[in-house]
Amino acid sequence: MLCIAAIILGILLILASHSPNYLLFREQPRSSDCIIPLLGKEYLERKKEAYQLISEGYSNVLLIPPRYRLVKVTERMERVPIQVKEALSELSINAYKVNPQYYWHENTHIELILAKEYMRAYGFDSAIIVSSPYHMRRVKLLTELVFPEEKYTITCVPDRYEHVHDPWWKSRKDVTWIAMEYTKITWFLIYQRFSELLTAIKHFSAQILQG
Repeated sequence: MLCIAAIILGILLILASHSPNYLLFREQPRSSDCIIPLLGKEYLERKKEAYQLISEGYSNVLLIPPRYRLVKVTERMERVPIQVKEALSELSINAYKVNPQYYWHENTHIELILAKEYMRAYGFDSAIIVSSPYHMRRVKLLTELVFPEEKYTITCVPDRYEHVHDPWWKSRKDVTWIAMEYTKITWFLIYQRFSELLTAIKHFSAQILQG
């Protein structure tokens, strides 16, 4: 029994030590119609990465759907705002969340759905999605679902300005990031497969409480 327990503990320790590697996903940036930095507490670093990619010639358009921002960047890095189409002004993360179809969706998922609507409106079929290093695996899973591969070319690039600690378990921030990302990935896999069941349970519970 002690040997079995030791083996199980060893396997768990190995998995834990390598758990950040799965999250730290990155793709080589490629020329795209626009660059989309996702919102979050680390938004300044993500936006800085987006402009860095623009300066490197990967795109000349910055798109931030939740903030109704579309910016064209000139060769001299001058930022020229583009008027957002009126039809898009009614779209927002909150507007999606009141729709039962998206009730269980996490904010990043809805933000990417919103980005798709903007891209469709402007005829964009390629984009670089920028977010935090530990966020990238979940972003990749979501983009594969939201953007059909036959219609869109989406590249996922982490920002280079957020520090990832090595070893990760010595940083409370990294431990929190990793734990939250695995929790949210698990939740995504659950609601993506069982959203109708979750909604039915929610409605059934509400009826019991009311009756």
